[in-house]
Amino acid sequence: MFAASPNASTPVQAGEALDALERALQEERQALLDNDADALLRSTQAKLAALRRAEALQPGHAEAERVMALSELNRAN
Repeated sequence: MFAASPNASTPVQAGEALDALERALQEERQALLDNDADALLRSTQAKLAALRRAEALQPGHAEAERVMALSELNRAN
């Protein structure tokens, strides 16, 4: 039997990272709508942190559709 890589992500970890990214993108959208510069800065920082986490976990093929949807949301912002 092979041991799991210590750096391997679990679907739960990847899902949590994508959840954080989705929240940050929604907060960014609201900050843009509200013309709130402080909230925009906070949401952008949260988005970048969530992106780094998701990239480090390398979500698998199962999350591909969600990653594409989040990418579209990011472009829409």
